[in-house]
Amino acid sequence: MPPYCSGNRGMVWRDLIAFALMWLLRSMPASGNDLDRDQQVVEAPFVVAARAMAAANSAIDEALEAGNLWSDTTHLLIRAAAYQKEGDYSRAVQLARVARRHATMALNQARLERARYLLSELANERKIETLNAVRAFLRASDGDAALRLMRELTCN
Repeated sequence: MPPYCSGNRGMVWRDLIAFALMWLLRSMPASGNDLDRDQQVVEAPFVVAARAMAAANSAIDEALEAGNLWSDTTHLLIRAAAYQKEGDYSRAVQLARVARRHATMALNQARLERARYLLSELANERKIETLNAVRAFLRASDGDAALRLMRELTCN
């Protein structure tokens, strides 16, 4: 007997609901850039929060190694951990991302300061073209590129 016959109405509704849920899940955007539509993964909120906290911790460690961490950055991460412990994962993720952004900016600031210092040390030497390139990176606030060029100048 086909499912649309009067005796199988419960089965029809169950199948329709299952189809609707499947359609909704397939229409959701992927959680990762490299996943195609058939390999979508929906992560639990606590997993997203844990990843955001780990990324923030890593960025803070880098900034500490560079010797420049803003004073409120660790407080943001502490507050994020408290929200995570309370189960408010969306606020935890939000604060962890802010802490990561602050740590990344602090790291860039340290690299910019180091590159400016090395630039002032080498300003009297003959490598004018490379120094001008470093100045351009400093104006663009690209601490990583400026410091890399300055290290090339000082190591050669």
